[in-house]
Parts: sequence; structure tokens; C-alpha cells
Amino acid sequence: MDVLIFDLDNTLYPAEKQLFNLIDVRINRYMIEIAGIPAPEVDALR
Repeated sequence: MDVLIFDLDNTLYPAEKQLFNLIDVRINRYMIEIAGIPAPEVDALR
């Protein structure tokens, strides 16, 4: 893969799709399940 495109201002996806909320959930899940960070600490670290 040569190029990654990030939609940081809802240009590619409408805000109604709540893409950023889904990303937040997945980042938190990764931090808990893969990195082993306790769930109550995840939000403070982000």
C-alpha cells in the first residue's frame, strides 16, 4: 500500500454515519484487548 487517506473532517463520509464514534470504539477495544490497558484507564490515556 502506497497511500492512506484519512477523512478527518467528514469530507468523504457524512457526519450522520458517526464514523469517528466507531473509530473511538475500535481504538478503545484495541487498547484494552491487545495492549492490555485496563478499561477505566483507556479514556484518560487517549
